[in-house]
Amino acid sequence: MHVLTESKPRGTTPLTVSLKAGEYRLRFMDHDGKYEETTRLFKVDKNTSDSMFVILNKWITVKVKSMEQPGLVFKTNVKISGHGLNFVKEVSSTKPLRIALPPDSYSFTFEDNEDFKPYIVKGVNIASQIDITGELEFASMPCKVIAKDEVSNSPVMEAYVWVENKLVGKTNIRGEWKMN
Repeated sequence: MHVLTESKPRGTTPLTVSLKAGEYRLRFMDHDGKYEETTRLFKVDKNTSDSMFVILNKWITVKVKSMEQPGLVFKTNVKISGHGLNFVKEVSSTKPLRIALPPDSYSFTFEDNEDFKPYIVKGVNIASQIDITGELEFASMPCKVIAKDEVSNSPVMEAYVWVENKLVGKTNIRGEWKMN
């Protein structure tokens, strides 16, 4: 704990200090950087309680990546719910989100990107976590291929269909192939 008008910290909590009557700005910080620094105003007078209870918010890093293509660059939204909080932040595969939250359990929902399926991480007690990573899987997009002869415009049946150098099927009698 550090009284802001003094040149050096008073010590490590729990801590008992003597303060004269007056108002003090007290700064609380974690020397390891795991918790957000916070400042509280503390008034000392004859009616003041003899103790102050401070909860520090824990820093957590939220990351996102593609399960199929780990190096892919993209953005998505993450909805964070818990401890009476419910909000949405943007996170990028190249720029993690660093956020301080009150110690508790949270759910993280990665969504709002049409290229990926929603990804949910439930009941994460952040007291024991440093980071949360959403490993997103591509959403299935229906795809239909129609093969036709360029001259006659008639369907080409049993035409091979390749996706990213992988044979995935042949067209049917109507010259169609569908991927779901």
